[in-house]
Amino acid sequence: MTIAFQSAVFALIAISFLLVIGVPVALASPDGWSSSKNVVFSGVSLWIGSVLFVGILNSFISQICSRCFRLKLPPPPGGLYSSSEGPFPSGPRRRGFP
Repeated sequence: MTIAFQSAVFALIAISFLLVIGVPVALASPDGWSSSKNVVFSGVSLWIGSVLFVGILNSFISQICSRCFRLKLPPPPGGLYSSSEGPFPSGPRRRGFP
């Protein structure tokens, strides 16, 4: 499963690189947008599909790894946000300030 995830991430990076280089080159061609819009739309669609696929694989990998290794997230240090003072606990105050 991790090999599939790594391959999907590599494919996403490769597609991104090709789009970063290919779209400006395609738009700078003499025919411009009219002749290359199908290629651009196909590349963008493939990129969006790759992003979704990598996200789905990532959720599966994280669930599998947490079950295999019995990983648990540690609790926040000091009970973050558990006090009535909110996210900014009042510490020692300087003179002259409320």
